[in-house]
Amino acid sequence: MAIARGADKGPLAHKLGAHIYIDSTTQNAAEELTKLGGAKVILATVTDAKSMSSAVADWASTANSW
Repeated sequence: MAIARGADKGPLAHKLGAHIYIDSTTQNAAEELTKLGGAKVILATVTDAKSMSSAVADWASTANSW
């Protein structure tokens, strides 16, 4: 699974092996991840602090349901 900002990143995510791509500009990544059963590990390579801050806040609010 891959999560990124923008539909343009989807094809590369799939090419690199992601079976599922979540575009966080059009979907709530935390909600979508929760629907899929959550995650045991999240590897973040975000270089934009604002984007990471919002993602972490969303994931923290749903993590108890995993």
